Amino acid sequence: MNQIEEINLVKQMSELSLLSYESPVRITQRLHDRYSNFTFIEDKQTDTQCFLCEDEDYNYITPRGTTSLEDWKTNIACGFVYTDYGTFHKGFYEACNSVYERILCELDFNKGIIIQGHSLGGGIGGVCAYMLSQEYKLDALVTFGSPRYCSSDTPKLNCLYNIRVVNNNDIIVRLPPRVFGYKHQGKLYYFTEGGLLDFNISLWEAFLYRMGGVIDGIMEIELDSIADHPMAVYDGLFKDIIICA
Repeated sequence: MNQIEEINLVKQMSELSLLSYESPVRITQRLHDRYSNFTFIEDKQTDTQCFLCEDEDYNYITPRGTTSLEDWKTNIACGFVYTDYGTFHKGFYEACNSVYERILCELDFNKGIIIQGHSLGGGIGGVCAYMLSQEYKLDALVTFGSPRYCSSDTPKLNCLYNIRVVNNNDIIVRLPPRVFGYKHQGKLYYFTEGGLLDFNISLWEAFLYRMGGVIDGIMEIELDSIADHPMAVYDGLFKDIIICA
């Protein structure tokens, strides 16, 4: 897959991640022309939702991000769960585990598997990717504004494409803090304060862009670190994408 094909894949996953916040009826209506075998899965106890759909080549798994108080309880349950294949955020692991068996029942294992999600959905999706990769071939994990979901000593995910998208000053991607032993996984797609997509940004350059966003936020009377997080903002960036040379 060349870079343009990779970007188009991420754009497609952005649309699905945005759609995850809609009702099952609305999702079905929107998926009708392009996908088949829509399934909505929900666990009432953990308040975890995801939807699955297919095309000719792939299964798509899309967990929903934060929409409720119970979701916030999942977010802040940041102790570790230890497994044979890695160490994971307790809340994300338990949320994923609550729907995992039902996900397995709906997958067509004659097709590839792609997982995508925004915010909490990215954290749950990351854990799900590790679970699936222990037994099945995983084609791609794409997250948008995802918090850290695994420990610094967790092995690299066995996946053809592992991509995390960050919009400039999005505060959620800096949680839980690295000092707690967490780390990110995957190739970074970084959108600068001006909306440019940069694949090779340095820590210093990212800091400067974040400071620019903070200053603009003050001028516009908004908190840039929160304003950069909504999935609709991420999706809009891909609709008007400009790639940094």
